[in-house]
Amino acid sequence: MIAAEKKAAAEELERRKEAKALALQKAADQADDARRAEAKRIRDLARANRLAKQKAADEEREAELEKQKAEDEAKNAKTASAIRAAKRKARELNEQIVEAQLKRQQLRNANKELRRLKAIAQNKAFAAQEAAAKAAYRLSRARAEAAKEQARAEAQKVASEAAIKSAEAEAARVKAAMEARQKREKAAFEKARAKRERAAAAALAAAKKEAEEALAARREKDAEQLRKHKKMMADKKAQFEAQFKFVWGVSQTGMSVFTVDIEIKEEGGKNWVSAEDTIMALFKKTLISDVNNFVDVHRWYKNDIDYGSTNVNAQMKKQMKKRLVGLTDDDRVAELIEEAIDVQNREMLDILIWQLSAAGSEYKAWNSLQTEELDQNQPKFDEVDPFANSTAISSETSSKMTDYAAGRVTTVG
Repeated sequence: MIAAEKKAAAEELERRKEAKALALQKAADQADDARRAEAKRIRDLARANRLAKQKAADEEREAELEKQKAEDEAKNAKTASAIRAAKRKARELNEQIVEAQLKRQQLRNANKELRRLKAIAQNKAFAAQEAAAKAAYRLSRARAEAAKEQARAEAQKVASEAAIKSAEAEAARVKAAMEARQKREKAAFEKARAKRERAAAAALAAAKKEAEEALAARREKDAEQLRKHKKMMADKKAQFEAQFKFVWGVSQTGMSVFTVDIEIKEEGGKNWVSAEDTIMALFKKTLISDVNNFVDVHRWYKNDIDYGSTNVNAQMKKQMKKRLVGLTDDDRVAELIEEAIDVQNREMLDILIWQLSAAGSEYKAWNSLQTEELDQNQPKFDEVDPFANSTAISSETSSKMTDYAAGRVTTVG
């Protein structure tokens, strides 16, 4: 395709060169015709000038003769009238002589102009001849180059056809070799794929067996730990209930409301723990399901029981407290009291428990779920990384793609 375009461009260039040379030759021929016509016109004018000049000279000579004759007649005239007539005729002849001389001078000037135009025409003729020679040279050179270029194009065409045939033969050879190689590689790939599938199936079976054995061992271990934990919690609950059984009772709903009064920071001392930290500690052990934190709670009480005293103001005391009011399960009350005392680091902690006499079934189920006792060996809710067991999507099987050529189903990870 490129060779054909180059050939067409070369042919177009040669056509342009030949057209330009022909145009120059035509212009030179036209200039030569114009020169010849101008030379003929100048020759005709020169011939006419020569004839006119000869005629003027003849007229001048005739006028001179007539003048001389008139002067002779004037000399020989006897009468005055004859003398005047002869002199008048002599003057007229003299005027004719002057006019003839002027006409000859004009003809001489015209001849000079014709010689100048002839010289110009000759110069133009020389220039036209030179231009014609150059145009003829360029035309012959353009035709020679065109012939040379045509011969070169023919040789290039032959070489291109030979190269195309050679390239086609080489392409056929490469194609055959590539098809044979693809066939060998496909057979090797199928063999390797079958081997990989067998190895993957064996590895999967072994991993599955190992995982099942590990899961069974883990379940047995978890069951044993659960039994130990239940026994430990039952013993702990029995001990705590024996110590604090006078504090609470068992309600119809199985739900209890509690209040815990906490000193403000200015009165709490160096071991003071905030209400927010206390709430977090109770939630971590699932001892409560719901809680409200009231600030600036005013507590009034008497500092003695001297009922006979009339100074009531001296008996009354006021404290500023923070009060936690929340909900728990009857079975978790003892642990709630113990945990609150441990967190606040004080034995004299104001805690009040009372039973909830009625509640909806869904509310009771929700409270029981929220306060369900958890395995203490497991991490707390705020200690668990939600993305700890997650992996990147690129390492997981997300879709399958069918190979259109071989009809295989490939898993895309």
